[in-house]
Amino acid sequence: MNDFEHIKNQYIDFWKVSGGEKVFKTKGTSMLPLIRESCSIGVEPLAQGEELKIGDIALFNRSACFIAHRIIGKVRKENTLCYTEKGDRGLSVTTISSDHVVGKVVRIYTDRGTINLKGHVWSTVNRVVGYYWQFLVGSSDLVLRLKKRLLGSRTLPLIGNAYSRLYSFLSKLPTLIFRLK
Repeated sequence: MNDFEHIKNQYIDFWKVSGGEKVFKTKGTSMLPLIRESCSIGVEPLAQGEELKIGDIALFNRSACFIAHRIIGKVRKENTLCYTEKGDRGLSVTTISSDHVVGKVVRIYTDRGTINLKGHVWSTVNRVVGYYWQFLVGSSDLVLRLKKRLLGSRTLPLIGNAYSRLYSFLSKLPTLIFRLK
């Protein structure tokens, strides 16, 4: 770990102990359309023993940067809680250790106002979207495993093309909800 990483981790640890909301300027498009590149996000550290829920948006500490993505699953790996996370815009899904969680996104500051993710409506919307992604990713994995078991290495281009289009369409549905905000 270089000096910068060490200082960054000390700052995060100090902030987690002191509590309170910390505002981060966003960069990137993985959470479009809910979180735009011109937004800022308010992040609160998790309380001792608190776990993120499906649908929560968490800020993760990756070696070179922070990433805010939605939680779509939880799994234990060797006594360590890990979260399955993904951006709302992309199709990539990763698993990350709870040790890398900086905090939970509780507000989004836009040029049109503030979105309070702690409110009942947004909490419900985020939960629904999280479970939707969990279902969509899980069903896609199931379809791919069934295809491999039934067809082996053979391909059926017509069915594969239709499935790809369907998955692409279904993956865009959650973003329609956020366009109504």
